[in-house]
Amino acid sequence: MRKITVILSCLALVAACGGGFQDMDDPEGSCRLIGQALTPDGEPVDGIWAYLVRDGQAVDRVRTNARGEFEMELDALGPVDVVLNDAAGRGSLKQMALYEGDNDAGRLFLQPLESLAPVVDMRGVGFEERITTERGDYLHPQYNSDRSAVYAARRLGGEANYEVVRIDLPSGAETVLRSDEDLYWNGPSFTLIEDRVLYYQSYRPVPDEPDTIAQSHVLVDTSSGAELYSAPWWQVIDLPWVHGDAIYFFEAFERTKAYDTIFGWAYYYNVRPVRQDLVTGDRTAGRTIPTNWISYFSLLVHSGSTAAFSPRHDCDPEDPQCDWDPPSAVYSTDFETLTTRYVTNLGQVASWTTDESWNGDALYFISADAYSYVSQTIERLDVASGDIETVAQLDCGSTGCPGWTALDVSPDGGELLAFLYRYEDSQRSEALGFHRIDTGSGLVTQIPSAHTADGRAFVLCQGEYPNCDAAYAADGSTVVLTEVLEIEGERFGARVEIPAPGPALARIYAVGEGDYYVPAVYSSPDSSREALRLRDLDSGFFQLLVGEAGESSEAMLRQTHITADHSTVSYSADGAFLYYFTRDPISGYVQLFRVSAFGLGEEEAR
Repeated sequence: MRKITVILSCLALVAACGGGFQDMDDPEGSCRLIGQALTPDGEPVDGIWAYLVRDGQAVDRVRTNARGEFEMELDALGPVDVVLNDAAGRGSLKQMALYEGDNDAGRLFLQPLESLAPVVDMRGVGFEERITTERGDYLHPQYNSDRSAVYAARRLGGEANYEVVRIDLPSGAETVLRSDEDLYWNGPSFTLIEDRVLYYQSYRPVPDEPDTIAQSHVLVDTSSGAELYSAPWWQVIDLPWVHGDAIYFFEAFERTKAYDTIFGWAYYYNVRPVRQDLVTGDRTAGRTIPTNWISYFSLLVHSGSTAAFSPRHDCDPEDPQCDWDPPSAVYSTDFETLTTRYVTNLGQVASWTTDESWNGDALYFISADAYSYVSQTIERLDVASGDIETVAQLDCGSTGCPGWTALDVSPDGGELLAFLYRYEDSQRSEALGFHRIDTGSGLVTQIPSAHTADGRAFVLCQGEYPNCDAAYAADGSTVVLTEVLEIEGERFGARVEIPAPGPALARIYAVGEGDYYVPAVYSSPDSSREALRLRDLDSGFFQLLVGEAGESSEAMLRQTHITADHSTVSYSADGAFLYYFTRDPISGYVQLFRVSAFGLGEEEAR
């Protein structure tokens, strides 16, 4: 009789559970999930999201009510994760199995989400999502133009060398392009050239001197990982560039000792142009540049298959027979034919344009009696013809002169950007700020430096040696002024966008005492939204905020909360996510992460 009673009790239990025990490997049926969100002190948390996660992906979500309670009606059973997220970096995680009927997740107390290991590997729960999974720090990342991949140097630490890797986006699939690279980080290094070639410097044995190790230039195909070129540091002059299916650079293929200095031997070099086919791998070198031995080489501009440069032949200053070449002779090389020709000699040059000209066909420069600062003439050299024309004549005592500062040329070549000073008796007497100089008419227009943001007035670029910077925005005409300065006794980073024409957009951001750069702003692909990289003054770490284009930092929503610096930021191609690198709270390595480019409230509105 006792055995019968036990059997009947079990049958009653089975009936109450929905007719039978659930197979969690193949669950069927529906159920209700309930739970409650509480602060660490046990107070209910109203209005935060509760997510239901299956296989690492959020499949449903609801908000908590005033009592912190949430409820979901579900038509699938089995193992799930329940994640709470208060959009301020706190939340909770409950791993459980759902059965038919009522399922209670219980009382879930909020804690830092970064302390919950599985959360960074979940998708769609509103927190930071880890993309990379391999051990090691990912350093010096470079995104390609369509954001389908990012390239980085991965290192495990200690005595281990680097692996050069490509990370496909958004999948995170990783390809090792090169292994055991002893990378050299001083100077230009780890640069993506037109998406097709990765340039970096690595310590390698010197050809013909196997016992000598030197930093070397390395060019790698970004698709296959094949090494295209490698040579000691002195053999590649300036950064190569890609045009069509070829990569171009100047190669110093011979060198000889010139004279001794307190820093060691100075060398002379023979230089030639090199073209390498990116499809076949064939490399072709041109004839030696006809300028005698070169001790200094300045690549001025390049566009397509044409480059202009200025070489120099120095000699020992103590040699009475020392005869220096003119410092401003200009030559042009056609890399299609690998021929070089003399263009002109510009004589005394006070300042060049920056290295990247608007189309590579022209050089802007300042010719002047650079030591008197009475007047300066801005001129334009047509690289093809050698013709020189005057762009603007500046009176250093009234309109002001740039002095030795460089000129920036707008992307369309329509204007120059220069910082001008007024001079009296060849001495700087007043900083006049940044000016636009029209390359057609020569008209000089001052860029306003007095602005107001968030009810605070400020003036940029003050003093004899101001710390402000100016650059052209992506539209090619808007000038962006930035400076870290004191405003009403507080330290701010100021950013002012000044279109031509149109009203200026001025914004200021509170920064720390050790911050000397204005927080970076990133625009979405359609320019409708922005992300801001701003230091959290409480924790000291750089975090990311998102919002509509032009919003103040107070109106933007904070999207990241891991207590580490967030850097190397980029929007995804569709603008839905932000990619960045930060320290993984679980492994401690610097890894690739992403987060939604929209705040939780904004996502609900969408």
